Amino acid sequence: MTAANIKTVKSCSIKNCKEQKSAIYIVREDFITKFNFHEFQMKIDAAMNNQHKPTFVMHEILPTNQKQAQVYDKNINFNKQSFAMLTKDLGEGAKRIQNEPNAGGTSFFSEILSCEILERVLNAKLTKTELEINYISEHSKKVDYLLTMNKSTFNTNDANDNDNNNTLKIGVSVTRAFKFIKNVGLEESSEFFTLEDAQYLLQKKLIGAFYACENVLNNNNNNNDNKQGVDHQGWDKTILHVLVPNEKIANTCKKAYRKLKCEMKRNVIVIVTVTKWMNCIYSERLYDHFL
Repeated sequence: MTAANIKTVKSCSIKNCKEQKSAIYIVREDFITKFNFHEFQMKIDAAMNNQHKPTFVMHEILPTNQKQAQVYDKNINFNKQSFAMLTKDLGEGAKRIQNEPNAGGTSFFSEILSCEILERVLNAKLTKTELEINYISEHSKKVDYLLTMNKSTFNTNDANDNDNNNTLKIGVSVTRAFKFIKNVGLEESSEFFTLEDAQYLLQKKLIGAFYACENVLNNNNNNNDNKQGVDHQGWDKTILHVLVPNEKIANTCKKAYRKLKCEMKRNVIVIVTVTKWMNCIYSERLYDHFL
């Protein structure tokens, strides 16, 4: 698939957007975002307007320069170059995350890319990074960043408009679903990613996101008499954003999601992004940030 054979659709409200049948392609210099317009509009908009409605959607992204990306994917030492190519056209939100010290671990690439993807497909805007969110305890479970967006995903109005009835605060937790086996390639390792692996990952992240929302400080009311300033409505909706290297793992996550208890999925949108030729997301090392 290349951008050259996809025709532009004038009726699409998203900038730099192209369509082929039911698929939408947002083509940028760094990567192409592909998703089903009806699935995103109908499922996500329904979830945004129903506090308890759980939703699961899948879509795909791939590098605009696929030839160079496949060269980089063959050698872990090209991680930094690969990620630089994938982030040529970052928006303000993703740049803020990129310029902030990472809270720990080797998930810096995935968090930056996650913010950029969601801002593009949801017309959302970053409001707070991970280190800007305050909790009642520094040991509390945390989300990775907060977004503001319209209840209607494809509303052309700015997500930062002062219409509180039409905007939602979204807490986003980012994770990667993959299997690491030493001296085995990412694609080959994916064969060993099981349904049990997916269930464990989703349960862990959903429980963590729940407690993060429970323990976030109420920045609008710091009265100590108000349950130590706890705001149980720190954000209106949670998005669990799962990055996966291929469709096999994406489908395994979908099967695992169906097996989860409804209580665990309530008020959460799970977005699974299949990332083609982006191995740097899964093989990121602390070393990559000091080269």
